[in-house]
Amino acid sequence: MPLRDHIFLDGNIQVFTWQIEETLEDLKSNILLSTVDQERLNLRKSVHHQKGFLATRKLILHAGIDSGSVKYNTFGAPFLDSGKHLSIAHSKTQAGIAVGDHSLGFDIEEYHLKIQNIAPKFLHKDEYYAIESLNPIKTLTRIWTAKEALYKALNIPGISFSKQLFITPFQTDQTKGNAEVRMGGELRKFSLDFILNKDHCATLAVENK
Repeated sequence: MPLRDHIFLDGNIQVFTWQIEETLEDLKSNILLSTVDQERLNLRKSVHHQKGFLATRKLILHAGIDSGSVKYNTFGAPFLDSGKHLSIAHSKTQAGIAVGDHSLGFDIEEYHLKIQNIAPKFLHKDEYYAIESLNPIKTLTRIWTAKEALYKALNIPGISFSKQLFITPFQTDQTKGNAEVRMGGELRKFSLDFILNKDHCATLAVENK
């Protein structure tokens, strides 16, 4: 399947998503990888990780970005020569990128039962309402993608998802949210955009200025 969504958000941010249905060979067609990206692809051993990587490169082309301008910092996070900010995510069946003028983070994930098993590892003590919600799998997945997006936006290793990241409670159909990050004595606040679908969700995180 080609480009699934092209979404324009506040702050001159664009989000592109792709539903991965192609074979690996199809995704490899009509795409020229940079030397760095070819090396990164070669490091991915499973087919679904390779397909996710290639789908994000298709999206980068859709966004009008030269793949050779995508660089990576010492933590492995992508950035662009142009000065614009880029966040990349993929799961088994979905891929997405977010592009904007300021630091941002983006994540995408399908709904899975297993999210309930790992929830205690990432839930803040004030987020356990999610387990008792009407649809705990969807609520937990939204919190998970929000925290992954925060982690990418912060670009600081060693952040504790359960102790330092807090997602403000939200309603099932809510597409906007808020988050807080506590680092030492500092409190940083973020705005969230939730992109909701039947079988998956995605979250964009941008720090409030």
